[in-house]
Amino acid sequence: MRLAGVDDSLELADRRLERDGVIEVELSSVHELLSEPQIEPLGRSGPYESGVAYVSSVLESLRRLPERVTVRVVVDGDSLDEREQADAEAAFRDYCRFRAEDSWRQAMIVRRTGARQLPRALVIAAFAAALAAACGSLVQNVNGVVFKAILYVIAGIGAIAAWVITWLPIEELFFDWRPQAHAAAVFDLLRHSRLEFQRQAGRDRQDRHSTGQTATGQTAARAGAGRSP
Repeated sequence: MRLAGVDDSLELADRRLERDGVIEVELSSVHELLSEPQIEPLGRSGPYESGVAYVSSVLESLRRLPERVTVRVVVDGDSLDEREQADAEAAFRDYCRFRAEDSWRQAMIVRRTGARQLPRALVIAAFAAALAAACGSLVQNVNGVVFKAILYVIAGIGAIAAWVITWLPIEELFFDWRPQAHAAAVFDLLRHSRLEFQRQAGRDRQDRHSTGQTATGQTAARAGAGRSP
């Protein structure tokens, strides 16, 4: 499945990141770097999430994180105060530090839970496997069809239980903690990233959004004309 507009936007962001090491995010104000913007149903061209949420989602979608990254914050406004920039940068780094530590802590909780439960699970799985093997061997000495069916069912349940009981802590120990660890690496990278602030006039942004909407409408119109007989 391919979503043309979404995939093109992701590819553009990935190419810019790979070529220049830059993630660019457009905001209505510098306060939206960390705060969720107020969503207005009409007359808004975005963004619909905070700047750090967008930047982290771009990095989390990568298979391999870069060593260094630059976050370019394009602010829609007529002025950009230096003190505001400094405060926003300090808050951004503090937030990323907290998220990195919290994500790593959550990852270690999952991993240690799996390690703590694995020995107990192995013991229970051994009993379930022994029960399955005993029922399988008893089938050879039973003549009744009903008793054979019951033993087969118990053996099957024991084999499945042994697998499930063992797999759950193994999954936690080796796999389930990795997404949180990756998120921790993302926020640690952002914590040490370089921040650039640029000013963009609101009219330029609105014109560019209108141009994008016009192009999208023309593309849809051409597609509809192509489908019509």
